[in-house]
Amino acid sequence: MKQYNVQIVKEGRYCVVYLPLNSKEDLFKLHSTPYVCGLINCVPFRNKLLSKGNGVYFMMVDKKTQKALGNIDNSDMNYTLQIEEDSISSPKIENENTLDNEVLQNIRTRISVRRYTNQDVSDEEIKTILNAGFEAPSAHNTRPWHFVVVKDKNTLDLLASKGSTHKKLLSNANVAIVVCGDVALQGTKELLINDISAATENMLLAINSLNLGGVWLGMTFNQEYTKEVIQILNLPMKVIPLAIIALGHPNESRAPKERFDTNKVHYEKW
Repeated sequence: MKQYNVQIVKEGRYCVVYLPLNSKEDLFKLHSTPYVCGLINCVPFRNKLLSKGNGVYFMMVDKKTQKALGNIDNSDMNYTLQIEEDSISSPKIENENTLDNEVLQNIRTRISVRRYTNQDVSDEEIKTILNAGFEAPSAHNTRPWHFVVVKDKNTLDLLASKGSTHKKLLSNANVAIVVCGDVALQGTKELLINDISAATENMLLAINSLNLGGVWLGMTFNQEYTKEVIQILNLPMKVIPLAIIALGHPNESRAPKERFDTNKVHYEKW
């Protein structure tokens, strides 16, 4: 991780950080807007890296980061900026016409985040995430999903204690969204799973677009943990929990990996 001393500068309504990067050595002649990850005074960030030309690069400081840093009105104050050395990267999408597409950038940069800070996720952010779930496609437009939002620490700890190792990270999450399916609305098991999966992925992408972090915790119909969750959340008989999204402000950052695999692409026939 590279470390720099920087200042946060107010420009109109915005706060920006000018990054001491060398365009040839650090940016590798990128042809699109990259993302940069790291820490400002130990506060995690992941933002677009913008160019002012002539090798000058900067990033916006969002309101959540500003709040975590405290009062930044004093332009003379120095901040410690740490940048993940592998985080400055350009999405490797074959068609370069798509490189600046924000939707594709959001898909490309989404990662599973399992460690979170103590900063709260706002009700407005939760509503935005839920709305993304409601916008998912569903078979025959049955829209069989229900979402249980869990913010109570005791309930999160209880859900974590009943789960397997990877579900125990719920105790570290700020919020959990339990994604449930209504079998009375969609009685076909396979289609219910499809619908819930579509809603879950929509919410994960919304989480990433808000500079939050989340991870998909899978569940199955007859799993013992599923029965535990039904009991803990007092779900009605017709409602089955099929996924849990743990989320919060990320306390980890890493560059997304290239996942395109030509060996798994088949045209016309296998």
